[in-house]
Amino acid sequence: MQGGRSEVLRKKSATEISQLDFDGFGIGGSFAKEDMSTAVKWVNEILPEEKPRHLLGIGEPEDLFMGVENGVDLFDCVGPTRLARNGTLFTHQGKIN
Repeated sequence: MQGGRSEVLRKKSATEISQLDFDGFGIGGSFAKEDMSTAVKWVNEILPEEKPRHLLGIGEPEDLFMGVENGVDLFDCVGPTRLARNGTLFTHQGKIN
């Protein structure tokens, strides 16, 4: 799903794509961190629940929780690997550099 920060474009994308016979759906595109939950909610209200929904480009552990709360099944991002490669860890107490 694409559509940036536009509710109309994201919902249109979800409506059109969900009518195609795909095995699952990718949710990506340009959105600010503070808009991600809202944008994911917009499309997941439309996409079929019986097919996996994949959120691209998450970067922080809290993004996983937000995604699951909003119906996301799969995730990927280079961010955590890049951070680890440069000496950053995610812990229960927060990030350690």
